[in-house]
Parts: sequence; structure tokens; C-alpha cells
Amino acid sequence: MRSNEIARIAGVSVRTLRHYHQIGLLEEPPRQPNGYRSYDVQHLIRLLRVGQLAKLGMRLTDIPAVLNRDGEIETSTLDDLDRTLAYQIAVLERQRQTIASLRERQATLDIPQEMAAALIALEDGRDEKAAKAGREQAVLFGHVFEDAEQNEISRLYDRLATTELSGIARELGQRFDALGPDSTDEEIADLANSYVERLGPWLKDFEKIIRGAARPDAGALISEHAVVASNSRQRQMMALVAKALDHAPASKKEGD
Repeated sequence: MRSNEIARIAGVSVRTLRHYHQIGLLEEPPRQPNGYRSYDVQHLIRLLRVGQLAKLGMRLTDIPAVLNRDGEIETSTLDDLDRTLAYQIAVLERQRQTIASLRERQATLDIPQEMAAALIALEDGRDEKAAKAGREQAVLFGHVFEDAEQNEISRLYDRLATTELSGIARELGQRFDALGPDSTDEEIADLANSYVERLGPWLKDFEKIIRGAARPDAGALISEHAVVASNSRQRQMMALVAKALDHAPASKKEGD
């Protein structure tokens, strides 16, 4: 069999076949006088076994050891495979939940899927401008933060959307949306105090991630977006919150 024939029978590409040769997963057969490689049925069997193990989720680097033991797989390897598959299933379930939420609310697909469910839940009761700003911010999260940082932010938003904090966030968010030219300094200060008293620890955790981002300009980009997505009275309120958080006691709890 030539390269294209054995690749066709095994259901792989010729490029994959060559890659297996390069990493030592499949022995390269000698070339015939005409320059073509000639594969036999043993090559095909090994290629099929490699494919079967790869379908289970096994890393290519781990497959030779299994094949050298005539297919016997160690318990630790099976445990690793099981954990990997469990994680993949969890990811797929989360994706399906996100798609269901997006379908229900006719939302867009341009926000990080890890945050979509929480963001959609937090949009309840908010005005259109606030919902748009939240999704734009999420797009920034997905591009200016590293994976580990994005995961931390997603967990924070899940906490905000799925605990008793959700009602607090909705109430304060609606008051924030209502701020405008006619809002008094007293109203703005009162709302800022409410944010610090009721969501202070959450806001501090969020701020810690932003300030500790690996990308130097991440915090500046988030701040710039907050400025362009708000009016002057809202920016005044956010400035009061930021100032108060710098002096807020660490022991104060959310919702107290």
C-alpha cells in the first residue's frame, strides 16, 4: 500500500501519517526503487490501533507505551483519561447551557461563552445601554486577559449571578442606570456607599484581578471602556466607589 491508500483505509490524512512518522509513533517503511513507500498490513493495524487510542482522548506521546504493552493500559492512564473526558463533558454542557440562554434571549455569540450565562442573567432589569456595556466589557475580558485570569473573572460573575448577590446587583444596577443630569450629589454619594457596603468584597476581588493582570494595559483598557460607556454622573459615582474601596475594611462581607 502507498501512503494515500493506507491513509484512506485508516481514515487519516497523509499529513497525519507523516506526522506519526516524525514523532516515532509509526515506523516508516523502506522506499521502493521507484521512491514510494510501501506499507503492509502490520502498518495498517498499528495505525488503526493508534487511531482507536486517540479517539479515547489519549495523548499521542502516551500511545507508544500502551502499544508496546500490547494494548494494556495502566490504571493511572485510565484515570487521567476519565478526568479529561469529564472536563470535556462539563465544557460541552456549559456550551449547551450558553446556547440555550442565547437562543431564549436572542443574544449575540460574540461574548466569551464562559461568561455568557452569568451576563445574560445579570441583564434582567437593566436598561439597553447597560446590557450593551456589559457585553462589550466581556469582549475585552476575552481578549486582554490570560486564560487563568478569564477563569477567575468568570467565577466572580457566576458568584454575582447565582447567589443572593444577584438581587443586590440588579437593584444597584437599576439605580446606576437611572443616574443622569438631574441626579443630585446626595443621590450619587448614597448609591456609591450602597455599592461599597453591599458589594464591597466582590468589587475588591474584581479589582484585584484587573490590577494583577499579566498584560500591562489591561486595567487601562477596562477603565477606558467604563468611561466611554457611562455618563458624567455615573462616572462620578464610580470614582466615589473606587476611592471608598481603597479604605474599606477587608472583613466587611457582601450583603451585610
